[in-house]
Amino acid sequence: MMQYPSFVRAEIENWIAWCWAGESPEPREPSRCYSAERAYRINDSNSEDPDPLPPKPIIHAGNAERVQAIFDRLPTLTRCVLRYEYTQRSAFDQYERSVEMHEGEMRPVWIRVGNNRRQRARTDLKITRDQYLACLDEFKIEIFKEFECEVCA
Repeated sequence: MMQYPSFVRAEIENWIAWCWAGESPEPREPSRCYSAERAYRINDSNSEDPDPLPPKPIIHAGNAERVQAIFDRLPTLTRCVLRYEYTQRSAFDQYERSVEMHEGEMRPVWIRVGNNRRQRARTDLKITRDQYLACLDEFKIEIFKEFECEVCA
């Protein structure tokens, strides 16, 4: 597997963030009471310092669309490998339920303990490790070619 300049990884991460842009799917505390009158609103002044929402990533949509165009041109096998490696990688992570200390209180969390996406991809797609890595290299080379002139300028 070749080493690529850091801008290749940055463009891939930007593309992933662009693919997943939108409202966070995690559940939040209700902001209103679901009683029969349905009118009571929770008073925010009672809470001392609520947890702020995590900052949204800054996404360069133009660059992400260029990477998407590269993705669309690639062969089907390579696109399938990229799905396992990048855009749906959390589907193949293994998690365990745990607790952590947060502002003096214990709260439940999920901890990632393993990831079998590469093995799963090779099994599902019936390809070898070298074929899997070649597909990743193909994508990275195309990104390198696309953005090389901008970085060198």
